[in-house]
Amino acid sequence: MGFAADIGWRVAVAGVLVAAAGAAVAGEPKRMCEMAKATSRPVGAPRHGDVCMRLFRKHEGAKEIEAGKAFHITYAAWSYVLDADYIRKVHDLGWRFQGSMNGVTNDAAFAMKNKDGTPRLDHFRKPGRYWADMRNEAYRQWYVDRLQAWIEAGADAIQRDEPTTCGRTPVRTAVAFFKDVHARFERRMGRRVPHSCNMKRDFAGGGREPVNRLFDFGMAEFYKQYLQPDVLRGAARDAERRGKALVYTGGASLRTQDIRLAIAGSYANGINYIVPWDQFTGIRTPRLFGKPEDFADLYGFVRAASGYLDGYEAAWHFSAQRPPFAQARLTKTAFTVFMVSRSDDGAFGLCGNAEHGGGGIPRLYLQRQGFTYNKPLDSILKVPTTAGQLEFTVFQHDGKQTIRAGINSGEPQSLSHRLQRAQTGFGGGGHLSIPQQGGNRNHTGDLAEVIIYSRALSDAEQQALCGGLAQKYLGIKTTGLPPDAPMFRSDLLLWLKADDLAKTHKDGDPVTVWPAATGQRAVVPNVRLPDKKRAAPPTFVAKAVNGKPVVRFDGVDDFLRIESGESARTLGDRPLVVYGGTGKIDASIRAKPGEADAPVVVHLVEWGAKPAPFTVAFNPSRFFGDRSLRVRLLTPAPYDRAVHETAERTKDYAPLARSRPLGPRAEDGATTVRVPPLAPWGILIVEAGNADGTSEDNEWRGAFCSSR
Repeated sequence: MGFAADIGWRVAVAGVLVAAAGAAVAGEPKRMCEMAKATSRPVGAPRHGDVCMRLFRKHEGAKEIEAGKAFHITYAAWSYVLDADYIRKVHDLGWRFQGSMNGVTNDAAFAMKNKDGTPRLDHFRKPGRYWADMRNEAYRQWYVDRLQAWIEAGADAIQRDEPTTCGRTPVRTAVAFFKDVHARFERRMGRRVPHSCNMKRDFAGGGREPVNRLFDFGMAEFYKQYLQPDVLRGAARDAERRGKALVYTGGASLRTQDIRLAIAGSYANGINYIVPWDQFTGIRTPRLFGKPEDFADLYGFVRAASGYLDGYEAAWHFSAQRPPFAQARLTKTAFTVFMVSRSDDGAFGLCGNAEHGGGGIPRLYLQRQGFTYNKPLDSILKVPTTAGQLEFTVFQHDGKQTIRAGINSGEPQSLSHRLQRAQTGFGGGGHLSIPQQGGNRNHTGDLAEVIIYSRALSDAEQQALCGGLAQKYLGIKTTGLPPDAPMFRSDLLLWLKADDLAKTHKDGDPVTVWPAATGQRAVVPNVRLPDKKRAAPPTFVAKAVNGKPVVRFDGVDDFLRIESGESARTLGDRPLVVYGGTGKIDASIRAKPGEADAPVVVHLVEWGAKPAPFTVAFNPSRFFGDRSLRVRLLTPAPYDRAVHETAERTKDYAPLARSRPLGPRAEDGATTVRVPPLAPWGILIVEAGNADGTSEDNEWRGAFCSSR
């Protein structure tokens, strides 16, 4: 379809323009209590401020009970002690108790069979331990009887270990089994009983999700490769989206400092982390018995600060660690990209993979000739490009498994397949570069604009934007919208336009930095390209297309890369930024949904190896409107055995946290505080002062929970 040639398109664009007028009023940034959304945390799941520990078995001298007291637990999880008197004693301590089931049977009649008809041993390969056959009706009856025995003994919930018998039971069979036995069990008991299951690190997709869906919450083993802020944040988000809760237990590859980071990072994102005592580390490795002097300070801190954990939900997040642009902004989500370019080379375009512009798997290639997403090169979504012609190429992912691509305002091509499902990362690191180095060679072309949005724009919205570009570059008199129209502004991630260089560059000048109208700038990185040439700056051409400027890439060594993350000190509409120190602080803002006057908490986790002081700058209007802010820092108190024993005996956990006011300073509309080094976790309590800028210093202790 040509520009302005179709009446239906004009009507659609008119509707977009009307919506844009309304968006100009509706675009006020939300406060944190509005950003936080209430979640339906499953009944029976640990609360955000609970401390969980496995009472795996009875130990001589009740060492497991003493360890639970030393770590201040509230939830005895994943236990195999089916003993009513024992469970009663646990309840008398104020702890909830969770019994356990698994896929192992000691009865050969219930077992899976090998080809020769013998019962199949489980993964420990010990005589008398077999994998249970979920299709066996007698086993199903036994299973329901066992669930009933747990509840009659006093268990509050049930954990199921390895719900697919370590992958030996097909998912379809496991789903049928759990639907059946849970329904029989609840009919027998006459009430709903909470169930959890052992699972992978989150609820996000995967072949076992149909099984996970049948359980109220998940307990997942956590390994070193998961020890990343974005992994924890993504897992928490996926669990909340499904109305589930998530509990982690450590894996074999974690050192003491790793475990401390995992505990801090988990609780900062609303995930519970099981005390590492009597912890499984592998079939042939000894179980881990963590020491209170290594971890009790963090768990005591959870108890002390539970009043700032329970009832708080995720509102916003900031990471001083600046991941590459494509990795941070174009994974696990929908997006729309506009590229205004001219070239004789159909491979000219953008790449979202390696830092030198080369590829990787999963792939992200945004070229004039088409759109490649994920890995199969033969699944490129081709675009009918015309050599030497200025084109507005549009690339889109719907956030599920459909990609679309087209040029100008024409009908886009579409491809929907499981291989195009939203990726969690792009090969090579997820760096957004210009141009893509396909075939280990550079590509030549002119680039006028790159525009990226954080959602899938409708056809009418795309046509409205193409209309605006047609007016600008082709001189066509038509109806259109600019990229930063009010209705698009909150979704605009990146906008590079050559016009902005005209203020600082003359025709023929090298472009070492391309400033962005929105988002991150593009720079010449200090890298060698795949053909071993050192990256060099492209050239500014002042009047290349109908008097409009472009950035020209010579196809030899010209190369730009979008910088990672946003400028750390640029506050803008963001609630806060963190800068200085190690540059590896992760900040998670949590608030009470809809409670405008409740304190807002900011969990700060130091991921750097050598903690250092840093600065937090707040946008006060995103917290309490026109009122000033007062800020306190809560940190775990250094471990002192006597203090911890007293806290556990008296149930007054406040001494296990330290509180200090941070004198805020007003700077250019922001409120800044200086934060001392963390090891590795602290919580900022942000409260409202008065509208006149004064505040009353209330006693922090009252917000803490002394007992449950």
